[in-house]
Amino acid sequence: MTQIALDYVSGPEKLKLVKELGTIRRHLPTVAGVNKLTLVKRIREIRRLLSIGIGTDPVGLTIDPGDIDATYKSFVDYLENGIEQVPEPLRRFDKDAIVSAWYVFDSNLNRSEKLSDHTELVSKKYFQSTQGDVFDHFKSLGNVFEYDSGKLKTIADELNEIAASTPADPPEIAEKKKNISQVNTELVEKLNKLMDQRLVAKRSGDLDSFNETNELFNSLHEKYLELREEYKLLDKVKYENKKARIEELKNQIAPVGEGFINTLIGASKVTREQADTWANAQVITKSAINRLKRIGYKEADIRRDMAEFYRITGGKLRQIIIDNDGSKRANARGIGSVENTAIYPDSRFDKKVLWHEMAHHLEADPIAKAASNGFLQKRRADEKVYSLRSLTGNRGYRQSEGAYKDDFISPYIGKVYRDNTTEVWAMGIQYLSNPQDAALMLGKDPEMAALIAGYLQSDLTPGTKILQAAQNLAKDKIQAKRSYQDAQYENAIKKLSDGVEIIDDGWFDALPEIDKDMLLSYSFRRNSSAEFIGSWNGFRVFKGKFRSRKTRRVSKGYEIIYAPESSFLDDDGRSRVPHGGTFHEEMDAIKAALRIAREALSNDIYRVSYKAFANYAHKSEIIDYANQIFGGES
Repeated sequence: MTQIALDYVSGPEKLKLVKELGTIRRHLPTVAGVNKLTLVKRIREIRRLLSIGIGTDPVGLTIDPGDIDATYKSFVDYLENGIEQVPEPLRRFDKDAIVSAWYVFDSNLNRSEKLSDHTELVSKKYFQSTQGDVFDHFKSLGNVFEYDSGKLKTIADELNEIAASTPADPPEIAEKKKNISQVNTELVEKLNKLMDQRLVAKRSGDLDSFNETNELFNSLHEKYLELREEYKLLDKVKYENKKARIEELKNQIAPVGEGFINTLIGASKVTREQADTWANAQVITKSAINRLKRIGYKEADIRRDMAEFYRITGGKLRQIIIDNDGSKRANARGIGSVENTAIYPDSRFDKKVLWHEMAHHLEADPIAKAASNGFLQKRRADEKVYSLRSLTGNRGYRQSEGAYKDDFISPYIGKVYRDNTTEVWAMGIQYLSNPQDAALMLGKDPEMAALIAGYLQSDLTPGTKILQAAQNLAKDKIQAKRSYQDAQYENAIKKLSDGVEIIDDGWFDALPEIDKDMLLSYSFRRNSSAEFIGSWNGFRVFKGKFRSRKTRRVSKGYEIIYAPESSFLDDDGRSRVPHGGTFHEEMDAIKAALRIAREALSNDIYRVSYKAFANYAHKSEIIDYANQIFGGES
C-alpha cells in the first residue's frame, strides 16, 4: 500500500471539499467557543482528505533516453497492465498519447509499428470509448457547483436582450429632444430666409443691410449649433444608461463568477510560487514586449496573468513562447509541437486574449482535444458547417471560416478547423479571466462550464505526461544541437571576418555625379537613406534602410555592391548599374559575407545574400563555406 496524492481524490469530491474549506475559512473569524473548535477540526479533516488517500501502486511509465529497450517495455507494460487506472472513457485517447510519445522519443520505424500494432490489440480489449464519452466524463466531474441557476439565466437573458436592442430615450429626454428639434426647425427656416436676404443685400451693394442681416444670421446660427450639440448630448444618455445597466447586471452576478474561479484555483495542485516560477521561465521576445508595452500591457502584467492561467489550469501547459510578427489578429501556433508552441499578439491583446490563445495549447493533450470535439458533436444542430458570417452577421470573418450551429454562448465556439482543433477551451477559459464572464458562462451554458471545470481540476493522464516528457527530451536534444551549431557558427564568422577591413577610401565621393545619382536611384531602394561607409577589395558597403530577405520588411541594414572600377560606363559607352546584396547582420557577419563572395563565389555578393543569409537556417551554410575556404571543421 502507498500514499496517493490529491490527484486520486475524485473530481466532484475534490471540488466540494475545496469549496467547503473556503466557506469555513470565511466564516471562522465570526464564530466563537465550541462552534469554532468544531470548524477547526473540520478544517483539519478536509486537509487530511485532500492530501492523502489509500491505494495500490499503479504501473508506472518511464522514459530513459539511455535505455530505449527499457522505455519500450515500460510503454508496453503500461498498456497491458497500467492503463486500467485511467477512467475508462479516457483510455483510448491516453493510448493515443502513448503512441505519440513513442514517435517523439524514438524514430525507429520498426519498433514504432510494433507498438502501434500492440495498441491495436489492446484497443479491442479496453478502448471502445468515443469523444462524446470523454466530454460526458469531464462534464460529470465539473457539474458540482451550487448556485442560483434561475437568477443567472434571467440576468444572462436580460443582458442578451439589452445587447441586441436599440435603447429608447427616457420620457423626459425624449421630450427635451422633441422641443429642441422644433426650435431648430424654426431656426433653419429663419436662417434660410436670412441667407436669401443677405445675398440680395450683397448683390444690391446695400452694405448696411448686408451687415445687419449677417450679424443676425451669425447669432441665430450660433444658437442653432448650441442646440444641436445639446441634442447630441441628450442622444447619448440612452446609450450611457444601457452601458450602466449592463454593468449593473454584471456586478450582480460577479460574486458567483468569483466563487467559481476561486474554487478552481483552490482545487489546483499548483501553488502560487510554482506558477510564478513557470511564468517567469517562459520566453517573451523583445519584439513582443515592445509591442505590448505600447498598448499598455507590461511584461510584469503578462507574466502575472500567465502564472494565474497556469495555476487555474492545473499546470497542464509545457511551455509558451510569446512572439511578434505584426499580426492583425492574435493567434496560437505550433499546438503540440516539440519546441515552437507560440502565441502572436495583436494590437488589442490583453489578459482575456492571452488566456484565449494559451488555452488553444491545451489541445496538445489528446484527451482535451477529444473532449472539446465530443462537446461540439453532442451540441451541434446538425453535421452541416455554416459560415461564421451567416451565423453572426459579422463580415469581418473570412468566407472560409465555418462553424457548427447551436445555442453556444458565442457562435465562434462552434468553429471548425481541418486539424480538429477547436475554440471550446480557448473561449471557455477566456470566460474565466474575469468574474462577470465566468458567471455568464455558468448562466448561459452550464454544460460548457461543467466541461471546463471538470477538465481543469483533473490531473493529466500518464500517457499525456509521458508525451510531455518525450517532447521535453526532444526539445533538449534540439537545443543542444543548436548550441553546438551556434558555437561552430561563431567560430566560422570569426575566421571568415578576420583580416577583412572596411575602409572609407573616398570611393563614393570621387564618383561622377551622374554615377552617384544612378547608384542611389537604381541600385538601392528609394528612400533607403543609403550612406557609403567603406570598401574592401572592390566591394562597396553602404548602410541604410533596406528590405530584409528574411522578414520582407524594411529595416536598418547594409547593401553591398561589387564595383572595383571608378566608373559605371561599359566599353561601348553605356552606363551599367551595379546590383548587390542586402544584409541585416552584425558587422562581423558582413565581413564574413565579403570573404565568402571573394574566395568562394567569384565576387558574386548577390549570391551570398540570398544563398547564405536569406533564411533563418543560414548558419549551416556559413559553416560549410568556412570549411570550404579554410579546410576541415571550423
